[in-house]
Amino acid sequence: MTEEQKMIYELLVELDEICSNHNLNYFLSPRMTLSIYARHELPASPLQGVLFLPVHQMEQFRLAVEQDKREDRYLDSMYDNPRYPNFSFRYTNTQSLCYCLNKGRNLRYPGIGIDICPIRPVYDVKEKGFSYRYLMGLECGWKQTCDLHKEMFSFQDRLWKIWVMILSAFGKEAFGRKLYRKLCTCFSQEVHGETGIERPQWQYYQAGRFDGTARLALEDHSFLVPKDMEGYLTEHYGEEYKKKAKTSFETPLVWMISPRISCQEFFEQAGDLSRMIRARRRLNVRDEKTQKYRQSFLDGWEICKQAAERQ
Repeated sequence: MTEEQKMIYELLVELDEICSNHNLNYFLSPRMTLSIYARHELPASPLQGVLFLPVHQMEQFRLAVEQDKREDRYLDSMYDNPRYPNFSFRYTNTQSLCYCLNKGRNLRYPGIGIDICPIRPVYDVKEKGFSYRYLMGLECGWKQTCDLHKEMFSFQDRLWKIWVMILSAFGKEAFGRKLYRKLCTCFSQEVHGETGIERPQWQYYQAGRFDGTARLALEDHSFLVPKDMEGYLTEHYGEEYKKKAKTSFETPLVWMISPRISCQEFFEQAGDLSRMIRARRRLNVRDEKTQKYRQSFLDGWEICKQAAERQ
């Protein structure tokens, strides 16, 4: 294992122990499951440390991590970080560095860590009515108040940003906690249809995919995966999923990753990065139209490749 993989492995073991002690279920993401199953190792990329957690266990998990709080660890979320952009958690080793210029000040401790994404039921918007649409609008507006340079939003979506800024005028941290609790309540109902996970694009799985658990071993520990692991991988990657296991990783230019430098030490040496962050935001906004056409092309190309594989 590389130093980054060892750190991810250590965090995984800690999270598995916390969940076992508190009778909570989680699931390795498809990328992690495939890498361990096909290559008996963690993904080469330290950005692929991802777990899925049933949404009705989100609050139990947060309290469990707080109860079993460990040295040099931090659980980041919108619950206590007014700049955290998503309805999810990030469990971080604060004595490491994993910082992205495009994400600015989103994380309190941008170190190597594990993203914990909620498994949400997929609802019919018309069936759920106004209150559901309103809550989804607040979540969309919340994202826009954070540093997400590559995200593109419609004019209607941008109106939600204004409304969130108004609602959080007397304290964004308090508003974040309220929104977090409402999202937990909204998605904690029984699942009858598809489930969805935002990572970073939406991924959808058939009903019952996460009903049972199995153990997948790596080194001297094992981790939870869906009971029908091969069906899980097939649904996500297709029949030839074993060929999709990546063996290498090149650090993108906008990322700074190191298991030897703490994020606090990095910011002390780098100084104030706000000017650089604002400059990158302006460049991304200027290039927004080009990015939109490029994404449309990439989406079309993916559809063409999938059609060719079926033939």
